[in-house]
Amino acid sequence: MAGLAALISRPPSAADAVADALAARGSDVARHRAGSATLIVRAALPIVHELDGCVAVVDGVAELSTLLSAYRQKGPSGLLGGPDAYALILRDTKRHGLVLARNGDGPPLYYAQSVTGMLVASEPEALLAAGVPADPDPQVVAAFLETGACDASDRTFYAAIRRVLPGQALALDIEVTDHTPAAMRRQRSISARMALRWAVVPGRLGVRLTPGPVSAAIYGAIAASGAAVVSEIPTALDLTEYLADVGEPLPDLESYLIWATARTVAGEIDTLLDAAPPGTHLARLADRVSSRYGVELRFPQCDAAAGADWAELAAPTPPVRPLPSTADVLRRIGPELAASVLHSLPSPAAVSQLGALLAGDPSAAEALFRRHVLAYWLARHAPATQAAPPPDDVVAGGRTWRRTPVETDLLQPGDPLPEKLAWYVAEAAAGSTEPWYVLVSAKAVAVTQSRVRPVWEITPGFAARCVSALTGEPPWVAQSVIAYGSGSRAIMAGICGRLRLRGLADRFVTPAMRAVRPPRDAAVGVARIGVAGPPRGGDAVAQEVLDTLAKVLTDTEYAQLAGCAVVGPTGLWGWAGPGSPSPSSELVGALGSGDPFGDRRTPVVLALAQPLRAARTPARKASRRSRR
Repeated sequence: MAGLAALISRPPSAADAVADALAARGSDVARHRAGSATLIVRAALPIVHELDGCVAVVDGVAELSTLLSAYRQKGPSGLLGGPDAYALILRDTKRHGLVLARNGDGPPLYYAQSVTGMLVASEPEALLAAGVPADPDPQVVAAFLETGACDASDRTFYAAIRRVLPGQALALDIEVTDHTPAAMRRQRSISARMALRWAVVPGRLGVRLTPGPVSAAIYGAIAASGAAVVSEIPTALDLTEYLADVGEPLPDLESYLIWATARTVAGEIDTLLDAAPPGTHLARLADRVSSRYGVELRFPQCDAAAGADWAELAAPTPPVRPLPSTADVLRRIGPELAASVLHSLPSPAAVSQLGALLAGDPSAAEALFRRHVLAYWLARHAPATQAAPPPDDVVAGGRTWRRTPVETDLLQPGDPLPEKLAWYVAEAAAGSTEPWYVLVSAKAVAVTQSRVRPVWEITPGFAARCVSALTGEPPWVAQSVIAYGSGSRAIMAGICGRLRLRGLADRFVTPAMRAVRPPRDAAVGVARIGVAGPPRGGDAVAQEVLDTLAKVLTDTEYAQLAGCAVVGPTGLWGWAGPGSPSPSSELVGALGSGDPFGDRRTPVVLALAQPLRAARTPARKASRRSRR
């Protein structure tokens, strides 16, 4: 598939960006500038056609001289006709604007208009590269989540980008004018046998066998040609590469399997026949697979009339491995799916569906799959995350302390926390000659103590729903708060908070209730998908960390270790020190202020005292003056 593009009233840098974004569609680029318009085609042998005062680029099989003659007689509608599928961009030097045509189910075309000009390309990503905003279209996103609808109208997942429909001719000027003949809007209706004849073409053929008579009929039609039988059984979902190829989300696991199969057999076959049921998204899938991997996808069931009899054409098929169900695939990626449900597209109903799926109910699997794919697509266009902040300094107890976060292995429930941290702490504190403290995250302690519950395992009660209505926090968080306190306390605190009586509300909340932390998208491990409670036995944990450090530190380093504190956003949860029973609250509050752990994989922070600067004596100052 070639890559087409056109720009009007756009700078040369935008044309370069569009051409680069279409690199997957060909190695060479041809351009033509006509007034304020630039036409681009990218292919192995790109050609820009100039005929009768018109400039055009075409992707597909088209008799351009005949089409231009019909265009002169009928206008834009004359660019449609014939059995072949193609896409065309036309610039008439006698008129303003552009004409776009997509004959049959030809290659896709997308366009965007603004006050500064217009852009057209074979892929939305090329328009984004030229500066079109990537803001999602809320209406398309909502319809996709509810029913899986996509590519069914001219709207795309991008609010600023529209698509040309199959069999449509548009004139783009100040306004968009549809010139599609009524005859082009009628769907063809052919038999299953004729659909198979159209689908089978010369060359190296392959069939992706799936259950059902349609797949058996396809196999029977091409078995004599020695076609390859292929299928892809994924062990994991590679949605990053998938969305990089197909661009916008596709609604089902079947589309992913077709893409994965075509990528696997690229270079071995030329055409892959598939029994996928009709879907408006399949044309986009076929276009992207062909342009990336050189494998043409054909779907005979999409060409046949509804209710066509495939059973009479079915043939015995060789045994194939059963394909995984959507529910099975989603259960394998439970934590990733949970993160999508909780953070990218949060929904209490989806959390309930997730719990039912993991408990064995597959009824919501398709809806959860769409939500997961859409979350990955949204993440591709999210702003880049900022790097972890460098060590910072705080002043406390008359000294300056440098707080250095220490990155460790990911902590899991049941891990021996002191042993997991000791080596990293020893490496970071090597050679210390000034006093230093070890600060351990209270949330990390709660994780290793299995005090983090996945949200789908939490069943909110009546009191939790009342607290949620009062405070606006998710009901599963409210239920966890009640579990570490009481329903009456949580409700009274919620009522006082609603009345803006903050001081009174704080009197009802216990430290354990205040320490409950909801899942956060930036967190790692189970803390990203579960509600964390307060740590248990903080003093004992701190003492175990100290005892373990005594075995790995040198005598000099351990002599300077002033203590270990288990610190959370709400204060001190545990302390152990070789020299004092507890540190001053002011010192620990300053060292743990501002959440130095963050949401990174840094469950421990070292607070290292900086060397004291020697004061300059009057004698030294006098000697300097005397030298002057």
